[in-house]
Amino acid sequence: MDAARFSEWFDRYGEAWRTYDRDAISDLFTNDAVYTANPFAEPVVGRQAIVEDWRETFEEDPDEQFEFKHEVVAVDGDLAVVQGWITYTAGSNTDDWRNLFIIRLDDDGRCREYLEWYFRRPRS
Repeated sequence: MDAARFSEWFDRYGEAWRTYDRDAISDLFTNDAVYTANPFAEPVVGRQAIVEDWRETFEEDPDEQFEFKHEVVAVDGDLAVVQGWITYTAGSNTDDWRNLFIIRLDDDGRCREYLEWYFRRPRS
């Protein structure tokens, strides 16, 4: 796999986040995917469980607006390290975040393993 394949996945990830659409979220993951929101979190296993966890954990905010950018830092076969930048510009959250993702994709471009570290910019 190449960096473009992982970048495509993150484009879809950003759009799923923006639309909060069940099908868009579901389409990101394999049936048996393992989703770990941070290194200390209990993994969520399975596509449907991930969709439900995502929708329960992150409340939909119709006023939310954000900019999401990413850069694929390294690729080794089906594994990638990706840096992300998320800036919320409207809604209940107006923070600035930096993320580091480690993901593994299957041959169809769906995520099998997901691990994230996220950091909010300290407030002055």
